[in-house]
Formats: sequence, structure tokens, C-alpha cells
Amino acid sequence: MSSLFSFIKQQVPIVQEVSRYVRLRPAGSYYKGPCPFHKETDASFTVSPDKGIFYCFGCHATGDIVSFIAKAENLSPIDAAKQLIETHGLQIPEELLRVTSGSGKTTEAKSSYFSVHKCVAQWAHEQLRLSPHAYEYVRSRGFTEQMIDAFMIGFFPSGPKSVNALLASCMKENILAKDLVDAGIFYEATGSKTQLRSPFEDRIIFPITDSMNRFCGFGGRIFIANDDRAKYYNSKESPFFIKGTLLFGYSAAKKSMQERKAVFLVEGYTDAVMMAQYGYTNVVATLGTACTKEHLKMLSRLVDVVYVLYDGDAAGRKAMLRLAQLCWDVHLELQVITLPHSLDPAAYLAKYGSLAEVMAQSLDIFSFFVSATADEFIKKSLAEKMRIIEEVLEVVSKIADVVKRELLLQQLATAVNIPLTALRLKLQEQVKAMSSVDTYPLIESTKADVEDAPQDTLEAHLVAISFNSCLQQYVHVLPDDVVAMLSSRAQSVYRVIIHEHEVGSDGDFVAAVLDRLSDEQKNWLIAHATTYSGVVSEQEFAALASKLVQQRWKEMVGQIKQDIAQASQQGNKEKVEELLSTFAQWKEQMQQKGHMLWQKK
Repeated sequence: MSSLFSFIKQQVPIVQEVSRYVRLRPAGSYYKGPCPFHKETDASFTVSPDKGIFYCFGCHATGDIVSFIAKAENLSPIDAAKQLIETHGLQIPEELLRVTSGSGKTTEAKSSYFSVHKCVAQWAHEQLRLSPHAYEYVRSRGFTEQMIDAFMIGFFPSGPKSVNALLASCMKENILAKDLVDAGIFYEATGSKTQLRSPFEDRIIFPITDSMNRFCGFGGRIFIANDDRAKYYNSKESPFFIKGTLLFGYSAAKKSMQERKAVFLVEGYTDAVMMAQYGYTNVVATLGTACTKEHLKMLSRLVDVVYVLYDGDAAGRKAMLRLAQLCWDVHLELQVITLPHSLDPAAYLAKYGSLAEVMAQSLDIFSFFVSATADEFIKKSLAEKMRIIEEVLEVVSKIADVVKRELLLQQLATAVNIPLTALRLKLQEQVKAMSSVDTYPLIESTKADVEDAPQDTLEAHLVAISFNSCLQQYVHVLPDDVVAMLSSRAQSVYRVIIHEHEVGSDGDFVAAVLDRLSDEQKNWLIAHATTYSGVVSEQEFAALASKLVQQRWKEMVGQIKQDIAQASQQGNKEKVEELLSTFAQWKEQMQQKGHMLWQKK
């Protein structure tokens, strides 16, 4: 495998490929630009054409051209290699092809799956122009010939003749009926005799491709009068078609998104095609599902801003609240474009020909929150007003940036005519309620999944916050029992930080700390201190400390359970009793400390 990767690295200039994702500029013998893997203002990302590698001084991401594509496109190394091969039309030597063809059934199944969908997409596209009623419908929606071809829009006729026609077309590519059934294109209908049918029949077909532009599924839309089936039917999920990780039009929009650093996110295939037709080529659509964090992670590698077209109803506002939270989680800016009621993007463009007017009135998510909340707030009863405030504050509480949080609270207070102090108190109540789960879970609850960060990440976060708080003329101090739970490296760095703060080092506090650390400790602290440089409240710091203690408690409980099980198997009742007694003491101590975990020193 390494020989294949070496071959690709020799054939594909790394600067040329990375430039598709990052705005690079020369800097001596290398190139530099903003890192595509973390949000930053400095150009800490570097590419060395001589060595064929990239490195980021901010997040420490590093590797060659294959690992860059794998990370940028969320692919496995072998899939990243295949994408580079396809993108650049590389002719791979026969001996390397044998190595990479794969020996397992999974590779064979994946290849077959994509081949089936490509063949069906091409066949359905041909059928559209052979079916006057379907073709006339598509043209009546305003689609040009260019868009029909660009998006491979098709039609799936019904009846035995169509089944036989598709089978015959697929046979030319060595695709059998069983392959079509396995891929969900056909199913076996039982009756007087078994026959093949398709859930896509008599539907307009919108082929769906993955990030590597491989056909992996379809969206089918009804259009015939009195057809009472669901308006849309999407391919069934499979290991190669997961709706929460796919976006319609993504591969076609990728270049435009990279150039404009922005994307339009819509809900329908028709909306996406029509927007592209009117020049908004940086558009993608979800596949009949809500936008997921995975969707936004994909987009965040290419864009900084997500434009959402909002139709103004209450359900849409709630969806916007959820989407805002997801955008903040992946550091994307969300802009809301409000359309007139009853007009979707396709209908609006058909009527007005441009989004310029509504785009000029678009709102950043903060302003949208205030405007939408205030409009709904005035008309509601007291109970409903409380519900609206709690709903918005729940989202606000999850904003990591305290400055953004404060700005939003100020705007919200003005809009709904509630004192800012009252909103702050209400927000604190909600945060406290969300974090009031038992800090030290009992042994029975350790089976539950806890979605916390790894211990090394948590302790790095805590130490970095303490370091930055000292720089900002206040200090976050950990209780001694929490310090004892840190790794030896984190403990050493933390104690140096607190010591230098307490003695009031002459001159530069940073220099005084770094002088007392080893090179490895310096690198560790600097890396995390630059990542966690924001202002953090005592409550937030305490919550992180509680998470760390919770993780350590889980580890202790897990170990003692193993020891108890082992002693039981050995029939050592005395050891079992001793271990249970030890656990009871731990439990009592932890429950006592649970009320005292956070106290200023």
C-alpha cells in the first residue's frame, strides 16, 4: 500500500492539490495559509513542496497529500488515494492495482454497489427524454437542458418492459438482477407469479453522489396526477448510503464553495437544481432529513458561512434554533435569508429571478434570534413567554464563546423588554439544572455511556484555562483532590503555573513559567493554551473539573468491579468483603466531596 501512496505523491504536486482547499501564498521555500482543520486568524498552516508534506503549527495536523485528502474529505487513506487517482486520471501500474484492489468481500461489495447505481443513473437519465410526459413535467418546472444533464435528472418508467430494458442495459456492465435487488433498485413482488418491481417507478429521479462523486443513491419524486404515494422516496440506507452524511449536489458545488467560502443549504432537490441554474452554484440539499453535525463538518472544511433559506413558520424557527447550535459546534457562521410565506427557493427564483433582495436583508443568527423571538413573544401568554425564553436560553447556554453569549443576551433583553440581569439569572438556573446530574455516579450507573472528552483532553483544557486566567489577572484553581487525579505531566505543569502566579514572578509571567518546564512540557502547554484562550467562568471551570473526576471515578469503579469478580471466582470471600468495604468508603468520600468540589482557595 505504501508503494501506491508513494506513486501518487510523485504524480500529484501537493501545493496544487492543497490549493483547492486552502489559499496558499509563498513564504521562502514553502507555502503558508489558514489551516483548513481548525478555525484561526493566523496563517499557521504550511506546505513544503520539496518534502511533499503539510504541517500546522496551531493544531499540529501533519502528513502527505494522501493524508491531507483523507482528513479534508473525511475518507479512509485508501479512499483518499482512489479519489486522487480519479481526479487526476492517474494510470496506476498493474502491480500496484493488484495490491489495492482488495481481497475482502467488503471492497467487492462497495465496487458493485457504486457500479449498479451508476448504470441505473445513466439508464434513467436516458429514459427521461424517451418519456414525453416525464420530460414535459421536468421542463415545466423551469429546468434547462444544461441543468437536466448536469444533475443527471432522470425518469424510472413502470411495467415489465421497463424492468427488462433496465436489466438488458445492466447486463452490458455484467450487472445481474440480484445485484439490482441487493442495491434496493428492485424488489420481488409476489402474486400469481413473482415479478420484479421498483419503488422508484413512475418517479422523476435525482441521482445522489458521495464526496468522491460516486453514484450511491436516488431521490424519486412523484409527478403524475392522483399518485397518492409519498411525494419523495429516497434509497434505503446502507453502509454506502447514509443520509446523515450525504448532501445532494455536494460534489458539484465543491469548487464553488471553496471559492466563495459560503454555501446555501436548502431542503429539496428541486430547490438545489434551480438555485444552481440561477448562478447560485454553491448550493447543497439535505436528503429529506434534518441537517446533522456530520453534514456541517463536511461543509466547514470548505466554507465559513452557511446561508439558510427560511420560510418564516414556527416549525422552521425551531429548526433554526437547532441548526444554530450545530453551526456553533463546528465554528460556522449562520446567516438566515427569510423568504415570503408560501414561496420556496425554486418558486421565488422563478418569480423574481434573483435572491439579491432577500440576501440584502439576511440576518446573522444573533439578529435572527432576537427578531424571531420578539415577534412571537409579544402575542403569547405568560406561560408561553416563559417557554420561549427557556427554549432560546437553552441554545444560548451551549455557546462556548462567552462574548457571543453576552451579546446575544443583551440583544434579547432589549427585544423582549426583560432586564438583562433577569436573563442572566435565568440562564444560570438552566445551566445549573443541566449540570445537576450526580457528579459521582453510583456503581450501578457506570454502565451508561458518558459522552465526555478523553481524560487527556479534559486535563489539558483545565491546565490551559488556569494558565490563561493567570495572564488575564484572575486565577482558576483546582481543589487538591482534583489535582491528584491529573497525569504526572499535567500535574507538574499546573503546579508551576500556580506557583509562579502565587509568588508574583518579576517580569514576564509566561517566560517565568516556560523557564521551569521541559521542552516537551512547553510544547504541550503552548499547544493547548492557544486552543483554549477564551474567558471561562468559574462555573464552567468547575463543570470541567467535575467531568474529570467523574471519569476517574468510572475508572476506579471499573477496576474494583474486576477485582471483586476475580476474587469471587477464586472463592476468596475475605477479599470480596475487603473490596466492598473499600468501595463503600470511596463512595462516601466522593459523595461528601460532591458538595464541596468547587471552593475558591
